[in-house]
Amino acid sequence: MLLDGDTLYGVTNRGETHEDVRFLLSAARLAPDWRSGSIVGELSQEAWDSPTTIASVGGELLVVCAQLAAMRTGTSPALPFVIAGIDFPRWQ
Repeated sequence: MLLDGDTLYGVTNRGETHEDVRFLLSAARLAPDWRSGSIVGELSQEAWDSPTTIASVGGELLVVCAQLAAMRTGTSPALPFVIAGIDFPRWQ
């Protein structure tokens, strides 16, 4: 997870089974007491193979792709692991 002001970013997944899982970057605007929040945006990229970790560096969002699909199919991950960079998303 990554906290930027009152917005909390996190890598999330949706789906009931390994076959239909989708990985997303989700952003929630936190309440003033930080005990709750509302989703304000979600982002997915086709090139992201199972993002698991995020970081903000120099206005860019870095996403570590863990290649969980390879694990599910019994193949070895491609080394080195990919760290994808995108412009830091800002939702209103």
